[in-house]
Amino acid sequence: RRGIGRALLEHGLELAREHGWERLWALVRSENVPAQRLFEMVGFEHAASPLHGYAHLLRLVHRRPSGMVAPLEIAP
Repeated sequence: RRGIGRALLEHGLELAREHGWERLWALVRSENVPAQRLFEMVGFEHAASPLHGYAHLLRLVHRRPSGMVAPLEIAP
């Protein structure tokens, strides 16, 4: 709770932007509320979870202009 996790996530988002990534997503165990809050603090939003027992959080990094192909999802 000293801001290290948030700093790492923000640095990761900046690297994703530099590499042209458009989305990032994270799977966090449902009971890990502190981790979910951390992801939410840097702009991740809840999405439909593909796995039972996990929260699926999504973060848009770049928006494509309308009419472009669907964004690429980057997975761990």
